[in-house]
Amino acid sequence: MLDLERYGAMLEQIKLLVPFEIDESIASLTEDDEVIAKAKEEMKRKREELYTDLLTFSLSKTIQDVANYTNISIDELPQELDRTIVTMVVRMIDTHDLLSRVGRSDGTYNIQSLNEGDTSVTFRSKSEIYNALQNINPISDNDINVLNNFRRIKW
Repeated sequence: MLDLERYGAMLEQIKLLVPFEIDESIASLTEDDEVIAKAKEEMKRKREELYTDLLTFSLSKTIQDVANYTNISIDELPQELDRTIVTMVVRMIDTHDLLSRVGRSDGTYNIQSLNEGDTSVTFRSKSEIYNALQNINPISDNDINVLNNFRRIKW
């Protein structure tokens, strides 16, 4: 894997370009009911966790796909490709609307069920998002032109 400092720098660039946003429909709920307040906090925590997991997984997948395409091991990927990789991740998240799967525009945040007795909130699994990511090819035609400059012949 890339050294931790370089990987962290790329992840921070992605976080700047794809910021975490709180859905206003949830932020505007009144906290008169203790159940609503607890559910709101749990939804925010789960969404932040899923957001971070989504970015990390997307970055790792893109790095692996670039390494596979260029026939260069991950440890040897040149730093010149870092900005291209960040751009690919951001485009993949935007193009496939992956963050809407984290917090949907209708404010449901992938909630499967909500019970008032003893405050129970059940969220849908992350597998739906990860399955969608597995089927996405982050390398576009424009990226191929850049990656071909670094591609090695496989013997």
